[in-house]
Amino acid sequence: MTLPGWFDPLWVADEMRAADAWAVERDGVASLDLMERAGEGLARVVAEAAGDGPVRVVVGGGNNGGD
Repeated sequence: MTLPGWFDPLWVADEMRAADAWAVERDGVASLDLMERAGEGLARVVAEAAGDGPVRVVVGGGNNGGD
């Protein structure tokens, strides 16, 4: 699959997984809290960007460093 030119991931899954592990180990943040924070942040950004327009969400099977 070829991604559109505007798509520029900030981090790849392995990097995100390492950041998650760091937050859990260093600060004792629960993994579920990380996912909830990520979801809430994404919802805010999408709501601001989409306004009243339709939104499509495409997700994978999970366990890929998504938060």
